[in-house]
Amino acid sequence: MPKQKLTVADVKTIYERYASGKYNEFDLSYQFNVKPDTVLDIINRRTWQDLNLPPLEELRYEKHKKAWAARALLDEGNSYFEIGMRMGISPHEVLELVEDYGEN
Repeated sequence: MPKQKLTVADVKTIYERYASGKYNEFDLSYQFNVKPDTVLDIINRRTWQDLNLPPLEELRYEKHKKAWAARALLDEGNSYFEIGMRMGISPHEVLELVEDYGEN
């Protein structure tokens, strides 16, 4: 597998996707064209320490809180667009948030 240079945005995306629990190191290594060990180095904070990424549990908790709030707004009849406007994110991001973190 050829080496791929990761950007800061890539590393944050890898970290957040792993935190969602829907992706493992193999899924993410395939998506970003890197070795699974590279993904684990990011997750375990052996590399990219200068990004000051929050601990996984803290990130998961914050994402769950936002997802629960979005889910409550959806249950009240608000659209993804309206929720995105309230939360300052795109409707697509609202959908991903609810899909990735909306369950317990």
